Amino acid sequence: MAEPSSIEVDPDIAYVEGTAGDVYVESSDHVDRYKMAFMSICDAALSPEDSMKLIADIKERLIHD
Repeated sequence: MAEPSSIEVDPDIAYVEGTAGDVYVESSDHVDRYKMAFMSICDAALSPEDSMKLIADIKERLIHD
């Protein structure tokens, strides 16, 4: 077994899909920005239960309007 100090760890990358094509981002500064953006989206997202309730509420409003 290798010593912990000799274990190589692959750097983080970000995979970005867009209309102009797909890109693998390898710069640690850019990857960190994508991580922060993803965390912000996760923080703002509703829970699965709240998402289902929101969809059901909107469905009911659309049916009754």
